[in-house]
Amino acid sequence: VLFFFLFKMLTYESQNPYDLLNNIKSGSLTKRWQSAYELSNLMSDPKKIPTDVMFNNQIAMMYEKSIHDDPRVRTYLALAMGQTNNKDFCIYLDEGVNDGYLDNRIAAIKSIGMLGCNEYVDRLNNLINSSEDNQIRLASVISVGQILDFSSLKYLKNALEDEEANIRWDAAISLTKFNDKS
Repeated sequence: VLFFFLFKMLTYESQNPYDLLNNIKSGSLTKRWQSAYELSNLMSDPKKIPTDVMFNNQIAMMYEKSIHDDPRVRTYLALAMGQTNNKDFCIYLDEGVNDGYLDNRIAAIKSIGMLGCNEYVDRLNNLINSSEDNQIRLASVISVGQILDFSSLKYLKNALEDEEANIRWDAAISLTKFNDKS
């Protein structure tokens, strides 16, 4: 037990958001996506989210550059950006909705909803109707439920008739946030 305790103490790394961003920037392939994952987990605690311009610029730059990296890096960076409460990231996440990887697209859509990016609600509404992928439609339904723009009501009501049960369920939940009893 003492050996394992000492080993853990010697190998324990205290990670702050800046350390994790540095790992994403200069680490090995495995270290980059793992650091992005840790950053997205760390950002779930509002007290640990940096608010300075340097951090925001770095995470935005890393997100843009990650398009040529392991797709997991981009996915976790999008989720981390969504937890910052910084609407400056909306424009970057909107670009992520066009990503070639499904997980990246879903993460960008979810983050747009978490940030409440009202200017992209029409795009999300269109994804609810037009996307052939259930996961994209589901993420869009959840996101418009977080944004709470009344232009989404008709799309959510249409989603109540969707073939996929999860989409119907989350459309109903989103509608209750609008106090709509449909």
